[in-house]
Order: sequence, then C-alpha cells, then structure tokens
Amino acid sequence: MKWPHLYDANPNIEAATINTLSTCDWVRKGAPLCLIGDSGTGKSHLLIGLGSAAAMAGFKVRYVLASKLANELVEAADDRQLTKTINRYGRVDLRCIDELGSNRARGGRTAEDDRVKGGK
Repeated sequence: MKWPHLYDANPNIEAATINTLSTCDWVRKGAPLCLIGDSGTGKSHLLIGLGSAAAMAGFKVRYVLASKLANELVEAADDRQLTKTINRYGRVDLRCIDELGSNRARGGRTAEDDRVKGGK
C-alpha cells in the first residue's frame, strides 16, 4: 500500500527508503528503527505514518511519548505492577516511542545540560 504523506515527512529522505520502510518488512523481522534528526525534520510525522502503515498491515502498534512511557514505568514500579506493564508493551509488534531525546522526554533538560553535568 502506498502512503503518499510519508514522502512529505522530509524531502531529504529518498523515495526508495520510504518505499522500503512502508512495506513493513522491518516490523515483520523484528528489526528496530531509530529516527534521528534535528527538531522539525519530520521524525514524528514519519513515525506516525510508519506506525499507521504497520497497523493497516495487521500489526499491533502502540505509540507513546518517551516521557509518558518513563512516567508509566515509574508509577507501575511504585504500584508493584511493573511486570504487568512491561508485558503489555511486549504484546505489540511495534512500539513507536516518540521524542526520546527531546526536552519533554528529559524532564525539561537538554542533551547539552546532561553533557555539562557529566551525564550521557
């Protein structure tokens, strides 16, 4: 199935790459995909589009912001429900975790803040 909006995510991504990703063979094989780039380069757009393509192909997909996932895991641990929560995420074929390195996912800190303080 063609997903024309995926080609709009970032004009620097070759059409052949979009074609390959939209087949969802990488999901079928259990291969990870990490979208890295500057803010505003279409990573979230592409992530949501690829997740939608996977769902339409019959895969179980879950989209979550990294900050929400971290909070959910901490709360689950506090409630002694961590295994249950991890298992719930494990029952999907594709986990789309967005904004992994953003300020939102880092509690308002930037990567530079972490480097200055000796973090990674």
